[in-house]
Amino acid sequence: MSCFDTFRANLAERLATLARDAGPGLADTARRDAVAFVDDLETDLYRWTRLLASGELLPQDFRDLVRARKAQAEIPGLREAGVEPVRIQRFRTRLVSIIIETAFDVFA
Repeated sequence: MSCFDTFRANLAERLATLARDAGPGLADTARRDAVAFVDDLETDLYRWTRLLASGELLPQDFRDLVRARKAQAEIPGLREAGVEPVRIQRFRTRLVSIIIETAFDVFA
């Protein structure tokens, strides 16, 4: 298993926990939203984590790159389910933090 595969596996576990914490009846929707966001970023995450692992990208730079994509996390399922915007924003923030923390655990 490559380091990136390990990253994706660890990330999947953490996203499942994030989804369960989304609220009653929202776990499946939250998981789909989170996975869709990570899938959209996969090419960039692959490149950035390789650079992070090789030392060509500093941890703060990696953090900044991922955080810059936070606004692209549309989270359509939770929005359609009527979740309040402030809760969706918290979900986005936690999602981005989980991606960063998982990358640092595996690559830094």
